[in-house]
Amino acid sequence: MFFPRCPTLPSVRFPLMDPPRSPTTATCLPRPTSTGNFAAGGGGALSSMLAFSSHFPQQHSLPRRLAHMFTTPVYYANGSPHLGHAYTTILADALCRWNRLCGVNSRLSTGLDEHGIKVSEMAKQQGYSEQEWVDLKAAEFQQLFLDLDVNYDVFVRTTSAQHIALVQSTFSRLVQQGDIYLGQYSGWYSVADETFVPESQVEEILPGEGGDNNKSGEVRVGKVKLTDRLVQWSTEENYMFKLSKYRKAAQAWAHINRVHPASRLNELMQGLQYEGDLSVSRPASRQHWGIPVPSHPEQLIYVWFDALLSYLTAAGYDDTATKGECRDLPIHWPATHVVGKDIMQFHAFYFPAFLIAAGFSTPKALIIHGHWTNKGTKMSKSLDNGVDPRVLLQQTSSDSVRYFLLFEGAITSNNNFDVHLFIDRVNADLCNSFGNLGNRALSPKLNPTNTWPEFRYTPEILGAAEEVIHHLLHLTDTVRRLFQSCDIASALRTIQAAVQKTNQFLQANEPWKLCKHERSSPIDAVPPVFVPSSSAVYTTKYAASEQHEQAEDILYISLECLRITSILLLPVIPHAASLMLDKLGVRMSERYVADAVVGYEYKTGLKTGPWSEAKAENKQEEQLSSEDGRRSEGERKGGILRAQEKSARGKGNTPIFERLTYFEL
Repeated sequence: MFFPRCPTLPSVRFPLMDPPRSPTTATCLPRPTSTGNFAAGGGGALSSMLAFSSHFPQQHSLPRRLAHMFTTPVYYANGSPHLGHAYTTILADALCRWNRLCGVNSRLSTGLDEHGIKVSEMAKQQGYSEQEWVDLKAAEFQQLFLDLDVNYDVFVRTTSAQHIALVQSTFSRLVQQGDIYLGQYSGWYSVADETFVPESQVEEILPGEGGDNNKSGEVRVGKVKLTDRLVQWSTEENYMFKLSKYRKAAQAWAHINRVHPASRLNELMQGLQYEGDLSVSRPASRQHWGIPVPSHPEQLIYVWFDALLSYLTAAGYDDTATKGECRDLPIHWPATHVVGKDIMQFHAFYFPAFLIAAGFSTPKALIIHGHWTNKGTKMSKSLDNGVDPRVLLQQTSSDSVRYFLLFEGAITSNNNFDVHLFIDRVNADLCNSFGNLGNRALSPKLNPTNTWPEFRYTPEILGAAEEVIHHLLHLTDTVRRLFQSCDIASALRTIQAAVQKTNQFLQANEPWKLCKHERSSPIDAVPPVFVPSSSAVYTTKYAASEQHEQAEDILYISLECLRITSILLLPVIPHAASLMLDKLGVRMSERYVADAVVGYEYKTGLKTGPWSEAKAENKQEEQLSSEDGRRSEGERKGGILRAQEKSARGKGNTPIFERLTYFEL
């Protein structure tokens, strides 16, 4: 059935956020009468509240080359993935998915940093060659991201030929410019971080003061003040980057609203006071697993210079192209980088300086999040208290893991993981709230025809639903602002508030009791609005009694809440939200942020309930193609297979979320 229309109001669209598809008409919930007032008792406060819909701007055309890229760090390949890797990647994936829902051609990049001393040492300990080891780690990370429903476009490996060529050519260019020179460097070297640490950040351990750390005093030893990591005084011949020349430019970049949250800026500025130059190579005698300096193979390029340039590789820069021109760099660059606070200095200081010196655009933004603790204690290998996300996924679904990490993972502080908290959050929000509303509104007893009801504007229900409608009218705009400020946790709390109020509204008005009243006599026969696969079966339309009109209004509002919140939850719980929209019969072309408005008009031919398998697969392909037309055929096929695999899990009438019971990790 058609949704009620309000033809005097403009199309509901956000500027520059519309998906690249044919426009449809978005409408508000109230139905105007010929006199301009809202029908069936919908005036007063409710009329003013519903008029909010008219304040959205008119539809804008999408810029032809509107595109963006989000990146995670390239994770260090010296061990298996842990909860921190999972959180950073899910956070970047959710932000990228949100941009896609807003119609932006968005790319997500992740990958592995595969060079360095620690990688070589770990491979040797485990009995592998370096290349065999990083191949193994790459497979582990890729499998984890697949299991977490991370829809990445590029998986960068720093051992790839394209990346190595980019790093060496950039290094050579900076040498020719005079921004990199050969010199001697002395300083505190951290093996754990594979970098020299400024002397101001180190406290020296004198002989006899540091226990076993400095018994003899033959080697100067210290510890980093912030992290307590051990460092040694080292002197060696290295290539040096003129960081002092670009320090002020890098500081200026960080100050112009590039760092999020802004509270990280003061902490970051302390590390940006370093006035010396930066060592960007290491003797091959110290480490042999890395990228050689062109024309000087006795030196290997600094692992962070190597790793940071992987973002240009991900953007599509191909240094083998004519005159160093790149294929996709103008489209997806500059990027937004999502990183943990332990590596923010490399991204906010060194990387912009490298880019400015090499003539590239600086990043668009840097999103810095805190660490995860286990029951309040920092996770570490020495304490053996890390949480393996792969073990967690054996106990629950990817949607549950994604939702918990994004709900509890505020980027402004460290976050705590606890199994009890995890189970309570999933059960309360996904099972008891979102899932329960879906189970009720889609139940055969409440909705025996399994169709969208006609909204009839009964005065009693309009009055009872005033608070719910108010929340739904403001919901999308509020969530959009929170996503734009990277506050996904607050966005999820806002969505949950709307779902909970709708559940309360449904419970208080008890539509299942209203449905027990007898209908009037049949008035005509109409074809079904959706025919799954077999021959058409005609249904009988009845004139509704007053009680049935009220029940249909309650059901309509409940289904609208499910539709809107499911669209908004697609970046966070993609599998469950997609399944809910499938059950509601929402077309793939109408699953964008611009569609998440109250009273969005459907066309004839929709019905709640699972789609046929063939239609679902076709629609999945349509969505993947519209998300990013520049993806290769192989990438699209891979995404379709993943989507079909996930879709197959939700077939049947089983609940979208099962309650969790306590488990051990």
